[in-house]
Amino acid sequence: MKKCLFLLLLTPLFIKTSAQNDNMTYDPNKALMVTIGAGAGYNDYKHLNNRLDDAGILTVGKFSISNMLEADMRMKNLLIGLGTGMNLSARKNDDYKTWLMSFYGGAHAAYYIANSKNFHFGPQLGIGAYGSFVKITERNGHNNFNDLITSGNSTTISQYTPALDFALRFDFADFSKSKTGVAGLRLGYRLGLSNRGWGDDAGTSVVDGSPKDRIGQFYAMATIGLTALKPNNWRGMKNMH
Repeated sequence: MKKCLFLLLLTPLFIKTSAQNDNMTYDPNKALMVTIGAGAGYNDYKHLNNRLDDAGILTVGKFSISNMLEADMRMKNLLIGLGTGMNLSARKNDDYKTWLMSFYGGAHAAYYIANSKNFHFGPQLGIGAYGSFVKITERNGHNNFNDLITSGNSTTISQYTPALDFALRFDFADFSKSKTGVAGLRLGYRLGLSNRGWGDDAGTSVVDGSPKDRIGQFYAMATIGLTALKPNNWRGMKNMH
């Protein structure tokens, strides 16, 4: 009997909560969007590769596997957010293995110049930092294990530089829905703001006489993500609880 009375007392609260959820409205011009992407990049470390080639060492690959992660606040046609990405390339021959791993992170803004119900297109401009790491390993010349661990046959060099990120974003989604998936395509170009030399693997300095390269990376990625509209009565929901 007591349990039934308790449930009866809670019924008005359940009805009130359900009514508020049924009447939930959203602002179609304000949303949070999270996007991931995967594709390929192209970047020629021309001067570094010329020096490696002159020394008879396997050069750094020009093509890489690329990925990205972005979080954006959308305000109608304008998007402001943060993003990061990574590139990986590996080459080997009988004598050497050459790895490239590079990272980008920064802030960006985009504007949809085409913003129909399901198709959204616009330019994006970002600024951030770009770091490149190249590891070169000699694969031969080891007589035994002690020789392997003491010969110092591997070296890692690095380069850091500020960079601009220019992109065209093609997004396919119905932004009128409170929550929906997003699919798209990203075409971009990252440009280093300085012509930097290479340093040790700690990245603390540039070695005198090292070749200098300016980042110039083209990339293309397929993207997927999620977007959610901002509730109009968000404060009311918080006060209710």
